[in-house]
Amino acid sequence: MIITKNNSDETIELPSFNNRIVDIRVLSLAWSTSNLPAEDKFYDAENCNIIDSSSNVVLICGHSYHKEYLNLLNEKCKYCFNYLSESIKTNITSLNKRLFKPLKDNEIPEITKDNDLNENYENENIEILLEQTEQNIDNQYEIQYNIWLNYNSM
Repeated sequence: MIITKNNSDETIELPSFNNRIVDIRVLSLAWSTSNLPAEDKFYDAENCNIIDSSSNVVLICGHSYHKEYLNLLNEKCKYCFNYLSESIKTNITSLNKRLFKPLKDNEIPEITKDNDLNENYENENIEILLEQTEQNIDNQYEIQYNIWLNYNSM
């Protein structure tokens, strides 16, 4: 199996498919992590000393573990969980940078008119509505972010 990286594209050559070269993104999640599924053994845990091969489990991500070891990991693939957690952190950081980046001089904030608003809203001060909406968004973001931070401790 040969993995090749060209700029942002990553491909893999699959000997079992007549050396067909495929984009790594079409494979299961395990192939996107830094810990690829093991080729020389049935389980992927580095420090697993279990010899019994009757309790092997292949997860949907593509990694495999002994059932007993998977229980120790709270039924989560540690490699994929870490990969996804780091990816989420990266995306949140990127989103925050973009959300708080000031507009350039030639940029105009996008304002859309909602024709479905009832007449009561039209008489209210638009600044108050914008502040309330912004506060609601901030509150929901904080709630979701805290849920994500505490996910590991559940």
